[in-house]
This record gives sequence, structure tokens and C-alpha cells, in this order.
Amino acid sequence: MPGFVTIGQPSASETAVFFTTNKLPDGSIIKIEAMSFGIIHQIPSSYGQWEFFKSASPTLMFTTSRKDPADHYLGDLWTKAEALGPSNSWYPLRRRIKPRPVKEGLEDEPLIYEGTAPHQMWETWEFPDCPEPGPWLQVRVRLTSDSTNNASVCFKLPNSETWRKQIAKEEISHFHPNEWLNGELWSAALEGDAAYAKDLIAQGADPNSCDSSGMSALGIACQDGRVEVVNFLLAHGADVNAHSKGKTVDRTALMAAVSNDGHSAMVRLLVEQGADVNTRGELGWSALIWAAREGDIENVKYLLSKKADPDIKAQDGKSVIELTEKTDGANRFEIIKILKNAQAAH
Repeated sequence: MPGFVTIGQPSASETAVFFTTNKLPDGSIIKIEAMSFGIIHQIPSSYGQWEFFKSASPTLMFTTSRKDPADHYLGDLWTKAEALGPSNSWYPLRRRIKPRPVKEGLEDEPLIYEGTAPHQMWETWEFPDCPEPGPWLQVRVRLTSDSTNNASVCFKLPNSETWRKQIAKEEISHFHPNEWLNGELWSAALEGDAAYAKDLIAQGADPNSCDSSGMSALGIACQDGRVEVVNFLLAHGADVNAHSKGKTVDRTALMAAVSNDGHSAMVRLLVEQGADVNTRGELGWSALIWAAREGDIENVKYLLSKKADPDIKAQDGKSVIELTEKTDGANRFEIIKILKNAQAAH
């Protein structure tokens, strides 16, 4: 049995972050990066940045990092975490992959890394059922490739009621619920997770908030063709004509829909919900210009049928036809013909 590394009980001035390391016989270094207790968990991500996790009920989480010696090929090795139960038998912990209180945020299968070490790999482990409090909690982290090739290191983690209350209090003091809710809403929009978006809106997420690039949840969902999420956001206060603005981005949801794979059903939905077909964004482009530049005949025809202006000009004074002529798409000649016919009838 490997020797235990004990993490000391924190003082009142300490944060929820603990640092300790142990080394496997093959030279792999396992490090406990952070521990957390409660519903709110502040955990370091794989990029070394901190993010909040929210569990469905109070539980314990801890994050490990692993750094392998240079000769290891990471596709052959993975880590597992276990805890010692009341009956002195080890039971598996679950790897947390999404910061949300749903079962889909947990993963039982090992994460198979590819490439050659040294790389630092981060994993967050969650107890499936919160263990009873006590002076210490014994966990072990195993490095495994097959049943005949594995090794483990053990840690003793603090687990007293005093420690739990202190850590939970510290975590919640750093937690900004509105920022977290909005950030999760952007992720739900990107992934097309309408059920999670519904839960977040019910908790107070702002359907018109924008991420660091300036994109709103509605714009993100439209860009990726997430019809169910878009329907929900529009029904719960998202502004169909709001502009997602960043350093280089200024687009409405309609522009986002036509500028990326031309989601026809999405375009129709937005127009039916009152999207302005002639509003301008970055470079002075309208949705029609975006559709024409994308070579999207179907959406060009549809937007024109909804009174999109075929004579509209961009910020540099170029017409939609001139801008279409500069593309090399296979449909550009047909689109130019459609636009000229629309101009003649305008």
C-alpha cells in the first residue's frame, strides 16, 4: 500500500485551494489542485483557469492534475479516482465534465489522452453520494492501462463539519450567480440544450446577455442552427433585433443565421418573429448581403420576398451585386441575376 499524503486542515484565513503532490513508481506526478464542498464549487479547468460548478445537492469535489514522464504515450494511460467507504472497500468516483447539476455532466468512462508526455492533465472528481463527515477522507488516484499495469497514490483529505462549513462559505463568497447563469446559457445555446436553457432562464439568466465576443445567446443559437433553443429564447424575452456586438462583430440573429451555413428554417422563424430584414451590421452589411455573399440562393429569394432591399449598399458604398461579384461561389451568377431582376421590379 502506498504511503498517504495528508492535506492539513485549513485555517480560517485559507482558501479552498490545497496543493499537495505524490509520485507513482513510473515517475508520473499526481497533484491535488483544489477541493470543494457544497452545491457551489470553484474548480480549476484544464486551461488553468477557474470556473464554477453547480451540483444538484451538496457533495465533495476535488481536482487532480497529472504530469507524466516524457517517455509515456498518453493514449495508453488514464486515471481513475476512488474513495474508501465505511466498509473499508474502495468505490469509484465520477469524473465531472460539465459545470451543471445534471447527470449528463458526469462521465464514468476514462478519458483517453493522445500524444506524448509531458503534458499536464486536469480532472475533477465528484462523489456520487456525499460521504458522512469525519476527520479525514481517504481517496486514491490510479494510473491505469490494463488490469496488469496499474499503480495508485493515496491522499487523506479534510472532511470535518468545520472544514465543510468554511469551504462552502468561501466558495459562495466568490460566486457571482448572474455571471454564471449567463455563461451557462451561452453554452446551452451553443450545444442546443433547450432543457438546460429553460432551467437557466427560470433561475434568472438574461436571454439578452452577450459573451466576451459580443454574441448573445440568441445569436449563438442561430449561428449553429439550434431551432429549439431559439424558439425558447424568443418566447422568453430575447430581442429578435438585438445586435451582438464585439470588436469586429455587429450582427443580428438573422445575420448570424444566414452567415453560417444559411439555416433556412431558422431564417424563416426569425422573420416570422419580426426580424428586420434591412437592418445593417458590421461593414454595413444586411442579411441579404450576407446571404448573397454566402451563395445562398434559397435565402436570397426568401429575403427578397420579405421586402429586403435589393439596392442596399454597404458601408464602403458597394452594392449587394458588386459584393457578390467579388465572391467565387458556384451560385454567384444566378444570385446576381436574381438581384438584378429584383432591382428592376423594385
